[in-house]
Amino acid sequence: MTTDLINFLTQNKDSLIQHYQSWLNVRFGNSTEEWMDWLLESFFHSLKGEEYNTCKFVEDGYAQAESIQILDEAALVLRNFIFDAVDQVNHFGAWSELIDRSFIKIRQRCLNAALPEVASALFSDVQLIRLLNQISQDMLQEHTEAGIFDVISKGLSKFGLHIAVFKISPDYARGELHFASYSDEVNRYFINTLGIERSVFYQFDVPNDSRLSEVIRSQDTAAFFPNDELITCLFKSDQKIKVKQFQKMIGSPKTILASGVVNNQLKAVLVVSGDQLTEKEVPTISIFANQMAIAMQNADLYHRMQESESRFRTFYERAEVGISIYDWRKKMWEPNPAFIKMLGYDQTDYEKLKTFHIEDIKHPEDWKLQKSYFDDLNSGKIKVYENESRYIKKDGQVIWAKIVVSVVRDIETKNPVYTIVILQDITQRKKIEAAVLESQQKYKTLFDVSVDAIFVIDKDGLIQDANPAAVKMLGLPDKDIKNRSFLSFLPEEDEQEFELLGKRLMYLDIEHLQTRFKVANDAVIDVEINTRTMELKENVLQVIVRDITEQRNIQRELQYIATHDMLTGLFNRNYFEIEMSRYYNGRMYPISIIVIDVDGLKAANDIKGHTAGDMLLHKTAQVLSSVFRSEDIVARWGGDEFAILLPLVDKRSAKLIVDRIRAELESINRDILDPADQLSFSIGTATANHGEDLYETIKQADSAMYQEKRFKRSQNAMIKREN
Repeated sequence: MTTDLINFLTQNKDSLIQHYQSWLNVRFGNSTEEWMDWLLESFFHSLKGEEYNTCKFVEDGYAQAESIQILDEAALVLRNFIFDAVDQVNHFGAWSELIDRSFIKIRQRCLNAALPEVASALFSDVQLIRLLNQISQDMLQEHTEAGIFDVISKGLSKFGLHIAVFKISPDYARGELHFASYSDEVNRYFINTLGIERSVFYQFDVPNDSRLSEVIRSQDTAAFFPNDELITCLFKSDQKIKVKQFQKMIGSPKTILASGVVNNQLKAVLVVSGDQLTEKEVPTISIFANQMAIAMQNADLYHRMQESESRFRTFYERAEVGISIYDWRKKMWEPNPAFIKMLGYDQTDYEKLKTFHIEDIKHPEDWKLQKSYFDDLNSGKIKVYENESRYIKKDGQVIWAKIVVSVVRDIETKNPVYTIVILQDITQRKKIEAAVLESQQKYKTLFDVSVDAIFVIDKDGLIQDANPAAVKMLGLPDKDIKNRSFLSFLPEEDEQEFELLGKRLMYLDIEHLQTRFKVANDAVIDVEINTRTMELKENVLQVIVRDITEQRNIQRELQYIATHDMLTGLFNRNYFEIEMSRYYNGRMYPISIIVIDVDGLKAANDIKGHTAGDMLLHKTAQVLSSVFRSEDIVARWGGDEFAILLPLVDKRSAKLIVDRIRAELESINRDILDPADQLSFSIGTATANHGEDLYETIKQADSAMYQEKRFKRSQNAMIKREN
């Protein structure tokens, strides 16, 4: 991994120098190139583990604390450069650790070379600087802000120092307490007094006219001896009494407040408190605060790297497409769950799939044709290979898949490092494409040979194509059919129904719609229409028209036979009962029923024959047809009986109708000289109101009819006795 990092930096030295340029200009002015050479040379020696004893900081008289800050900034700039340049996030973690170790070695070497005269009298010469240097090294190993603050707290506690860390809003108006290292007793009092929870950062206002505001706005460092003003800022105006209580508990330690700055941006404010601090420690603490800020920036960078890796891992694990990454150094594949599932394997096959080859899953015939492309990809002749071909699943089943293959190469050697394979199952799409092609071929054949007329209509309702059967049905030449409105072939009354559908007709599938069609010579035929939107063409409707004239004629004839009496042409009993059932639960009440019996029919059949009887039935039908309305149901009930169903006719109206029947009989009989040939009816009526049973009503009418018939017989018998 060290060699990889050295190769990467060597190959990208110009880009690295350009990346460093602005920072170097600020730090070293005209000596940019000289400092760049020393930094790179020192870094590479440390990275390789070689001895390198020169320290330009000592040579140029830099203070130890400032030299440490410069080295930390240089390390941060290098980390940022690598994070932006490296494609594989896996490199960043390992390379970042190598960078940290190398700069720690440089720092230690400079520390040993010479120590500045800024040591505190309290901490006997160089003790504080050595301690802060060690803390700085430990901070770089932490990847969270909490971890960084904890390292600082534990380290400084060795000298009886406490810390607090504030973060300041961009407008410098508000602060947040993120960490405090006082005793548990003080911390508990602080939390209880301010009424906050440990999980919540305490917020406070920063007065504009305070020294605290001056320090953070200038991004400087200042000493508070004593620290009354600093503590006062933490409490609200109505909590002044609590300031005294809190100060009494912690005493009056001396405090240094230092701004932690990275790239001219205030990252955090470090507060260091101790009874024996002096202003001599201000420069040292100031540099250390910047080192803390750099460590926090490193933690942010690490967090971004972790998030990036997490996003990639989440996508990789949850992607619906198959992804497999081949590591050329490990000679292993790493397939994601979708890749495993797509090829019909499960997690128990994971180890087996780590060592597979592309040719193991590709269809042999396709592999022969495509192997050269994979060779070109691996050799670098092409950068990406994309293809659709067949693959073999674990159970031998063949699927179609789209494959996209790319290679990540070593920057220096250009050798493959990773091969990334993305596999998308397109079996269903291929089946659909094959089905569409087959459908197109079949459609063309069926279109030409179909016995049904087929019209292809555009979104405006114009006929774009018509098959031979359609031309034959219409009896018109092809040129008179195309570009003509389909609706123009419908009779006007049927055309209006279709026009109501409007453009929606293009999106409706109509089945078995029976209508009529105008053909040549103004003839009209019965047709059945079926429509389908054509999947092969957009905004096109296929209309299949079948001539059902003969079928409709047969249906009408069968319908007539099923509902009519063949002798009289009136409805039959079956139809009468159907209509009676239909009216039963309707709203057509009152309903009257008339039952008629043809007098003397049996005698006519016996004496004169059935022809004479049939003539009587025909005359009866004529009388009834002339008397009743078209909506009245007039039926031959059977033999010599007839029944009439009269909706919305009350009892009084029914009697008037009976009178009309008798009047019609008298009119007909006037022209018949032989009394034996004259018609005579026995008539009975009954009326049902809403909710009454119509079957009972017809029984009542039938009973009334027989009562009249018996009366006539008794009258005839009486006349015969008198004669």
